[in-house]
Amino acid sequence: MSTEQQNNKAIVAHFNKAFIEGGDMDVYERTMHPEFVNHTPNPGQSAGPDGAAFFFNEILRPAFPDLVGAEALRRPPLHERTRTKTALNAFDITFDGRLTAARQ
Repeated sequence: MSTEQQNNKAIVAHFNKAFIEGGDMDVYERTMHPEFVNHTPNPGQSAGPDGAAFFFNEILRPAFPDLVGAEALRRPPLHERTRTKTALNAFDITFDGRLTAARQ
């Protein structure tokens, strides 16, 4: 992975954690381009950055207070998982003990 790709992933991860999970409007305003266009705004909602912020802050986050960014939902890399076999299935289990998949 290139340095540019790593930098882009870091920006998105920071945005997800700070704004999507935490509601940090300073991060939102520094990250969102002023000419951002939401092509599917809700009726009566601005299609610009202010409309997207309104959607997250006034609609989505109140409805889902434990909302997390995609980075929090990612499947851990193989080196962070272990495999346990039972008579019928193999399960991927993360080091914190969460079952992440079951296979035949």
